[in-house]
Amino acid sequence: MTKRKTNKAKSNNTNTDKEKLKKIEEENLMLRIENDFLKKVRDLDDEEDQK
Repeated sequence: MTKRKTNKAKSNNTNTDKEKLKKIEEENLMLRIENDFLKKVRDLDDEEDQK
């Protein structure tokens, strides 16, 4: 009985970890996109300053 609960707990933790990892990966992707966008904006600003 105890062993069964332990296995179930491990399974739940694995699912939770996968969900957390997925959220972190999504957040990471959004930050990369935002970072790329800001770099492009900065580059455009630099070009305008040079003119």
